[in-house]
Amino acid sequence: MSSQCTNPPICGKPDRFLIHEFATYRYGVFNEFPFPGEDTSYFSPLTGRLERVRCSLGQFGRFYQRVNGQISSCTVDPDTGTYTDQCQYVAYPFHNQGSSSLMEYQWRQETVDFCDDTVTDTKANRYGHNREPHTQQNRLCEHRSCWDVISHTQDFINNINPPTNSYIDSGVLVFHATSRKRIAFFVDMADVSVHV
Repeated sequence: MSSQCTNPPICGKPDRFLIHEFATYRYGVFNEFPFPGEDTSYFSPLTGRLERVRCSLGQFGRFYQRVNGQISSCTVDPDTGTYTDQCQYVAYPFHNQGSSSLMEYQWRQETVDFCDDTVTDTKANRYGHNREPHTQQNRLCEHRSCWDVISHTQDFINNINPPTNSYIDSGVLVFHATSRKRIAFFVDMADVSVHV
């Protein structure tokens, strides 16, 4: 399994994929994983080691490379100080300490939140938004977390839509076609100009 799901509706839950895409287009938040051609690792002053580019340090995984068909430890590129291009990262699908981010690992069982600005304290197993890596979200949103960006929009500012633990039936139906391409159609029916 690769570090990011190449077909999210297939790899995991289609509802989370829709949330991921909706957040991109509605709130202007960005992916929190490296794009092809970007560094997949960086040296973290917080942990003192090479880390995978990701939203939360609580999303665990393992670096490896294949040499002559065998799995071995990764090699560090002396010019960049990061792992070589042959190095792969596999994200553990279960038992992670972080519960975010829907903009990165929406296909994981534990992923239920957008990355937020909770204080990161690795000794206490608290993992918030990782401001260190050069993710698209960090570069384009001044290192702000996805939830910080979303919570300052018209939909959430001044606690208009407070979080709830109650189940809300969204009325969304997902149909699976076995031999046709999938098309997602988003219609925002919410009236954001609520007058009190």
